[in-house]
Amino acid sequence: FVLVGDAGSGKSCFLRHLALCWAGELLHRAGDAAGIPDAAGNHALGNDQPATYTPVFIELRDLFRAYDAAAVESDKPSSREPGVNDFRSYVRDHLLPDHLAEFETELYDLLRQGKAAILLDGLDEIARAEEDDRCGQVHALVGALAERFDTAPILITARPYAYYRTGKWVLDGFGRTELAPLPLPHQRRLAGALFAQLFSAQHSQNETDAFAKALDDVP
Repeated sequence: FVLVGDAGSGKSCFLRHLALCWAGELLHRAGDAAGIPDAAGNHALGNDQPATYTPVFIELRDLFRAYDAAAVESDKPSSREPGVNDFRSYVRDHLLPDHLAEFETELYDLLRQGKAAILLDGLDEIARAEEDDRCGQVHALVGALAERFDTAPILITARPYAYYRTGKWVLDGFGRTELAPLPLPHQRRLAGALFAQLFSAQHSQNETDAFAKALDDVP
């Protein structure tokens, strides 16, 4: 499905948090969770029995930047529609470090079995997004992934003005939902956690109080 939300509303944070919790849960279950935060697990997702997948998190702007560079290097037409092989090349070259190269085959087995999920961030936030041929390339890539890995969850984020108003980014066969605004108490909690990482205890409390007051003053 497509997760729709305004710029800065937390779409990317949501996907990253989801990926962190799934990966953390798998590592905890495997007994290989050294250095993994205790909060990185399914219990942090607010569901009693959520499914767990091996996450493949990709910022689409980075994938298409690499795709464009590869097209120039290989002298291929820039208008060519990308497919699963281009996705695999990006994962191999940009996501899997050398010591995990052998995991590539297992990863695609997991995707085919519906045990891994593809998280694509920024549907309409890529270079040349305003051009129809680039929009067609994104549709082609997402369609190819959905067809090849038809049992794997695919979650994509998009901004509402692009997804709703232009209509050209709407993906066939994909549901959609909107990211709910973060309630004020949660915003204060988030600010407190963030400032605690950045400042001393007293300074952190002062910054949190100032942030909370600013929120209260918002009309």
